[in-house]
Amino acid sequence: MCYTTDMAFQNSLVARPSFMNAKADIGVETMSKADVFNRTLLCVGITTLSALISAFLSDSGILPPATLGIVTIISVVLTIAAGIYNAFKMTAPRPWVILTYCAAEGFLLGVISIAYNTLYDGVVLQAVLATAAVVWACSLGSKYLATSTKSVISRFIMIALPAYCIFALINAVLVWFHVLPGFGVYSMGPLGILISLGAILLGSFMLVRDFDNIDEMVGVAPREFSWSISYSILLDIVWLYIEILRLLAILNEKK
Repeated sequence: MCYTTDMAFQNSLVARPSFMNAKADIGVETMSKADVFNRTLLCVGITTLSALISAFLSDSGILPPATLGIVTIISVVLTIAAGIYNAFKMTAPRPWVILTYCAAEGFLLGVISIAYNTLYDGVVLQAVLATAAVVWACSLGSKYLATSTKSVISRFIMIALPAYCIFALINAVLVWFHVLPGFGVYSMGPLGILISLGAILLGSFMLVRDFDNIDEMVGVAPREFSWSISYSILLDIVWLYIEILRLLAILNEKK
């Protein structure tokens, strides 16, 4: 629950249009698609590698539970600190902060994934495959959407993302204080499934928006802004993975 709230908060900050309208000064090297692709690949790669390492450490028992817990807490602190810094510095991205976030984020994802897979065998692989499919569909869909449709998506994100952030926070508080069991509102039958599907749709829209921003910023924005786009895409992918993972877990509970 806490993880979802943090992701919603960070995405709500990154959704600001401040860096999307950036233009490079004359003589300043501009961003290319290759810059975005390479840096996105690096961010996703570091996150994935860190997740695999933490999953192995969590599952193998090499690290004592106390040590694993300390490392997890450190990762939480790093994720929150780097995430907030990145969100407020999208116009002046710091690669080392973004990559630190990727490593810490990946470690948490590994721990979370092992926990889910222990309770619902095979659910992590299903979530990874489903996330990859959604990312692929969004990359194709962003190329064929009309300008008017893209405008509607942007407005929807501006309204729905803060609203979902508030909902996720309230739901987390209710779960923390044992007012609601399990996943909270998400566990409430069809309503919970509908909310999860809505969150996945929201994540898909954010990814489509970021893919579209690449085309708008290539050749216009300064080259370092490719880090901002790559970071935003990473957040979208992690968002989708977490939401899909939880939805699959809920569906498995009902079998």
